[in-house]
Amino acid sequence: FGAQYQQGSTALFQILAAGTIFVAVSSVCNAVLNVEHRSSGIVLARVILLVVTLGLTWALIPFGLVGVGIAMTAGFAASNLVYLFLFLGKSKTDDSSPVRSSETTSL
Repeated sequence: FGAQYQQGSTALFQILAAGTIFVAVSSVCNAVLNVEHRSSGIVLARVILLVVTLGLTWALIPFGLVGVGIAMTAGFAASNLVYLFLFLGKSKTDDSSPVRSSETTSL
């Protein structure tokens, strides 16, 4: 494909390597939501991932492969923000703890 492709692909892999943390966190959050039977949260996060990735890819396509890498990384970062809000919202309203603060005893 040529030298220009080689230069762009190296930058792409560097950007995607930096973004793997977002992919890893996303995978764990998907598993947790799946275990909790909260599939609507998974769908919401994936829709945000799709919209951000496609929107930024369209906007950054003039930058070539680097633009695509930035768009993909930003999409996974945005989906992680959705997971953050989902988990923070659940922790604030979660009253399923078997021990209430009035029932605790001092040692």
